[in-house]
Amino acid sequence: ASARRRPLSVCVLRVADSDALTRARLGGWLDRVLVMLADAIYAFPSLLLAIVMSIVISGGQSDAWGGILAAALSITVVFVPQYFRVIRAEVVRVKAEPFVESARVIGVPTARILLRHVLRNSMIPVVTFLGADLGALMGGAIVTERVFNVPGIGTLLFFFITGGRVPSYLGSSFALIAPIMSVSQSLSSA
Repeated sequence: ASARRRPLSVCVLRVADSDALTRARLGGWLDRVLVMLADAIYAFPSLLLAIVMSIVISGGQSDAWGGILAAALSITVVFVPQYFRVIRAEVVRVKAEPFVESARVIGVPTARILLRHVLRNSMIPVVTFLGADLGALMGGAIVTERVFNVPGIGTLLFFFITGGRVPSYLGSSFALIAPIMSVSQSLSSA
């Protein structure tokens, strides 16, 4: 008998320690530390954070891979606190829903409730925010690639827009949107 293939998002969540999800209670020490860290990152100026990260990651030496990694992380880390807050608020909201309480009453294990019901329903606003932040991500990619002098998709999109190459721009934009659609589909079919 062949095993049913699971989407990547489900596999990643199953590999993670499911007890860690239950220990991260609202108001607990882990929750407070993560909220404080997210607030600190959010309050830090993003360009200064990118420069500091570039120096730390590359070790102060100019390296192609260090520059690419620094550029990718500096674009990404700006959005992490926002998504952390959205996911945290949604998890708190969904945990209070009646269907979660019903699952608890009938004896469904806590890890299964968190993975199959709470996290799955909490990801809906995240996908919405990803779509809304896509424009900011493209703009941030253009600026970050110019600052670090690393050619990438942001520079490519900039040249497509300024050169009037609409089909090339649409194809490149679809290449950025396709992973978001894939994650969204994986979460909805989990």
